[in-house]
Amino acid sequence: MQVVPQRLDRLDQTTQQRWPFGARLLIADELSLGLAPIVVDEVYRTLEQIREAGTTLLIVEQHVHHALAIADDAIVLVKGEVAYSGPVSELGDLQSRVLGGGGDGPVGPVGV
Repeated sequence: MQVVPQRLDRLDQTTQQRWPFGARLLIADELSLGLAPIVVDEVYRTLEQIREAGTTLLIVEQHVHHALAIADDAIVLVKGEVAYSGPVSELGDLQSRVLGGGGDGPVGPVGV
């Protein structure tokens, strides 16, 4: 994983005014890939703490249930097409609403 920190206050004034996420944004791409379930649980506990401290999270994740548990909004992609975009509270049952039911495998990827 590559981390490239950027400070918002180092950007020009116009860019700062257009930045919709406040001063802090963390982009996480497939954090659970290859990790043991117990480690994934810890990663998402840490992400939740980061979120609660005021950092905006953008999470791309194939196994979406952890990400949805800490998200306000979600964009769910199925075969490259947007299948759902909106508040997580209105998503309901992901399998039946977005995928038409059935299936035990991963859903995604999802941006939260």
